[in-house]
Amino acid sequence: MNPPKIGQADPTAPTVRTTIANLATHSQGSGLGGSVNVESGAFEFSSRRSRYACESCAGQRGFTRECATCGRASGNNVSFLAGRGDGVYSSVVFYGQGGLDALATVWVFDEHNAFSQSTLTAINSGLKDVDVLKDLLVPGLVEYLDLPGIVVGEIDSADNESLVGSDVSMRIFDDAMVVVPWSEGHKYTIAVYFEPVISSLGLEIGLGGDRDALTGGFEESLRPRVAIAIDSRYASEILSIDSELAERHDWARQHAAWATMPVASNLSASNGPAVAHNNGLLWLRYLEIAGMPALDKVSALYFVEALGWFVQASAEGDDEATVQIQKLYARYGSTLLDHNFLELAVISRGFALTHEVEEFVRDVCAAAG
Repeated sequence: MNPPKIGQADPTAPTVRTTIANLATHSQGSGLGGSVNVESGAFEFSSRRSRYACESCAGQRGFTRECATCGRASGNNVSFLAGRGDGVYSSVVFYGQGGLDALATVWVFDEHNAFSQSTLTAINSGLKDVDVLKDLLVPGLVEYLDLPGIVVGEIDSADNESLVGSDVSMRIFDDAMVVVPWSEGHKYTIAVYFEPVISSLGLEIGLGGDRDALTGGFEESLRPRVAIAIDSRYASEILSIDSELAERHDWARQHAAWATMPVASNLSASNGPAVAHNNGLLWLRYLEIAGMPALDKVSALYFVEALGWFVQASAEGDDEATVQIQKLYARYGSTLLDHNFLELAVISRGFALTHEVEEFVRDVCAAAG
């Protein structure tokens, strides 16, 4: 694969631009990885699907939390401010040259969720004639291509655990948790690329905003705009990292600033159900590309993922997701209600197949007639 044409800047600079170009040449291809809804203002990578909100470690500062209550420890979690705070953020997965292993996943924490909106448009179009790298990711990174980054930690997905992206204060069942496909058993190095807060809030400051409040009292304050989790075996040859930034920046003051600076918040209803529904549509598109109605090998995985997302969204009141379950039932019949399929579907979303959940799905299908 040829590297994307992303400008004439220094191709060796330690920036997002160089890393994406390296990923393009080292990968077999790329695809959309799904979206999360952040309500707490912070994002987390972890190695376990059931990493939910924990009051015991919520106040800890640093990229990695240590907590006996929830089991967070070095190697299984990395968290940071999600752009300007709450929002819907999307990802792209790069696949390794040797098969379906996830080489890397790239998350864009942009200002107005424009990247997520563009991915939704592409999904609704059926992903027809869409080059995820060229048509979606690179345009979504235009404002952030020259940002510097540092390595902030590593996630160990040993024992067949997966790499997970979610709100750091995720709540079971009503938030979207993206499990990166084909990431089981690998270690992932986490790099975050930063934008100076002053440059992103210049207009607000010019209009009279409190400079100290907006920076968290730290004039050199930074905010994350892009995060990349990459298979640690290839991190040194693909990631472009600013070692001077890692050494010169006062990261203790930075984490203190993140804890106090104002972030964008969502005062309306949670976007969780809508994001879950959209993620279900993404996997449904992949299922269609794989070839419906046969359910074998990879297509069965897509079916399970799509069904799990639609069940989660439907249970949270998304009527469109309910219709999608009924459409799948019309196509697959009793296969959809098979206990093993349903169990895999809901476990992939982080909750158990209780009697109530199973009855809920049966009632949804029965209502279709």
